[in-house]
Amino acid sequence: MSAGNFRSAGQIYDPMRLVAELDGPARIDSAQAGAFALDWDNLRASARLSSPLPQRISLEGAGLRAETGDGGPLLAAERFEAHLRPNEQNLDVAGSFGGLALDASLLDGRKVPPLSGQSDITINDGVRLIGEKVKSLRGQSGTIRELALSTGEATGVTLSGPFSVDEAGLIDANLNVTIRDPRGLSAVLADAIPEKRDQIEQAFSGLAMLGNAPSLPLRIAKGRASLGFIPLGDIPPL
Repeated sequence: MSAGNFRSAGQIYDPMRLVAELDGPARIDSAQAGAFALDWDNLRASARLSSPLPQRISLEGAGLRAETGDGGPLLAAERFEAHLRPNEQNLDVAGSFGGLALDASLLDGRKVPPLSGQSDITINDGVRLIGEKVKSLRGQSGTIRELALSTGEATGVTLSGPFSVDEAGLIDANLNVTIRDPRGLSAVLADAIPEKRDQIEQAFSGLAMLGNAPSLPLRIAKGRASLGFIPLGDIPPL
């Protein structure tokens, strides 16, 4: 990876707090994803030092743009941020983004409106996992307090509930799913997947009868997901 200028500073009145800035662009070469380029208007990180881990680490930026190695557009985001903090022996991870535009090349030619999202998740025993540099979620568990994806100010999907991943990478979870503005979300999905328009409109018309923000149980057992009594299919191992 290569990037632009890096600047960091401590503060005399608060020496345990560090702030750093990184200038774009950056180029990343990955064996899995190939080469791609990133650029941004601003990117800042901060940390409050402690032992064995910092009390808090934050990253925030604006004007993110990603391209393929040969200059083809991939995505752009107006803003993004991420936060990490120890919570006793667990690890709290939170983040959000807004104005995320995905190029149609990432979606097999399909188009979706700009997206926004936010997350608030606890990873059980996360402090030990970082200390041991564990790189896989297999054998881990946690709680999703909020995992939301929005296609508009009042339209989107929100998940919450406990989850676990077994040693084979299969997910088990008891989640609650809230569909915000079913009719609006139906229109977005029908435009993105026109060949499934009839099925989408039929399913979401039933949800709309339950109100403007109906909630349903999402159960995942060994990777097999069902929404209420409706089977959704299998989730591949992580």
